[in-house]
Amino acid sequence: MGWKVISPLFLGKIPAGIHVLRQSEGPPKVYLFRNAQGAVCSAAAGEHVIQAFGSVAVLNRYFGGHMTFGQVFGTNEFLGVWGNRNASRFRRILRAKLGELEIVHANPPSRLAGSSVSGPRLTTAERSNLERGLAVAPSSPLSRA
Repeated sequence: MGWKVISPLFLGKIPAGIHVLRQSEGPPKVYLFRNAQGAVCSAAAGEHVIQAFGSVAVLNRYFGGHMTFGQVFGTNEFLGVWGNRNASRFRRILRAKLGELEIVHANPPSRLAGSSVSGPRLTTAERSNLERGLAVAPSSPLSRA
């Protein structure tokens, strides 16, 4: 059975069977692209980002903001971050939590719905504490994602 289209009746509520089918299609895709200002950005399916970070609030706190792709008042189809270091950290955390990733050098298939900036950057100590909470090995200057 090929489930390629999800009915609009399931918006935001993906039944467990379909969720498993979607995940078994291959490794999660991470989109790597440049925004209109030329900054490097990374984005992934909202369900994978939530699975790795636990919530949008944690993603927002860790990176000091995030981008949302998809419908403005709908589900977060894709979530992402901007900036070289942030994009690299984003991919590293996804890889640590989800395993192998497929990197796609293109914009996500949905339109940018909005972005938010929540505050100042985290210090190295604050980032390390948050990474411990995510159970991800902290980055070192010698290891690059």
